[in-house]
Amino acid sequence: MNEFMTFADGVYDCLADLKAGPLLAGGPTETPTPPTLNYIVSEFRSRLGCSDEYLAGYLSVAFSLGR
Repeated sequence: MNEFMTFADGVYDCLADLKAGPLLAGGPTETPTPPTLNYIVSEFRSRLGCSDEYLAGYLSVAFSLGR
């Protein structure tokens, strides 16, 4: 089973990401900027193949605690 499927997994992963530092978009050659909703959704869908439930959990934390 894909580990990026449940709402709880999304919440847990976002909290872990925030503990490591601020959420930033861009790679090592780009200027780090806060990620937009569209950036997170497109990156997670294309690279992780995550579910809508996972995204909802991740985004609920990212846009409440991460700002």
